[in-house]
Amino acid sequence: MKLRKVGSNQSVLETNQATVFFSYETPVVVVAGGKFFKTDQHFSLTTSKHIKSFLKGVKAEAVPQSFIESFLDEGRTN
Repeated sequence: MKLRKVGSNQSVLETNQATVFFSYETPVVVVAGGKFFKTDQHFSLTTSKHIKSFLKGVKAEAVPQSFIESFLDEGRTN
């Protein structure tokens, strides 16, 4: 796993299975299997801007927050 800061209050966690984008300390976007997924939960205007900036116009499927968080569970297999 590798965690890197990509902006103010923004970071990306790279694992063997996925890339997880965080706004502040909240995972809000997952890229896995060549597909983009974003949370369907609204957190704040700033987090919404972070998501839009990270996706850079890429269409992402809106999924429950629990789906995003499941990529952080130890031992997850895709």
